[in-house]
Amino acid sequence: AATSRLSPPDSVKAYEKRIQEQEQKLKDLRGEIQDLRQRDKELVKKERNAATQLRGLEKEAALTADLLQQLETKQGRVELQLEGIRAEHDRATEQLAQRKRQLARTLRAMYIRGTPTPAEVVLRTASMRYALSHFKYLGLVARNNARLLEEIRREEQYLATTDAKLTETLFEITSYALGPS
Repeated sequence: AATSRLSPPDSVKAYEKRIQEQEQKLKDLRGEIQDLRQRDKELVKKERNAATQLRGLEKEAALTADLLQQLETKQGRVELQLEGIRAEHDRATEQLAQRKRQLARTLRAMYIRGTPTPAEVVLRTASMRYALSHFKYLGLVARNNARLLEEIRREEQYLATTDAKLTETLFEITSYALGPS
């Protein structure tokens, strides 16, 4: 009851004090609002950074998926190439074995029959025509044997090359399968 009946100077003081208190509360609220705005700005900035990072990660994931697809496609091509090289290698190996067998048969037959000298051929034959045919036959056999030897050398060289390709292709497949070190 005593406070409600304050003298006018006391009542002005009380109003001034309340006004100061209200101004202080207002000032405090403005500070809180400013703090909230600053925090909001920081959150927006963090959100933008997070969104940017997310876009970057999504882009990196897409690029990684593309790279993986390309590697799988290349691995498929390399495996097909490997199958082709193996098939060609097998064919060449069989052809080489066949030529070696053919040369061995010819050389065996020549060994069993013996190779007559030109004088023996002339002395053994009744006619010069037969001797010339025999020399022609021997020349054909010799050329055929030389051709077979050359083909065998080429096939062996080809096989060495395809072996190297095969090894290289297998290494490439293994490298893709294991991934970068």
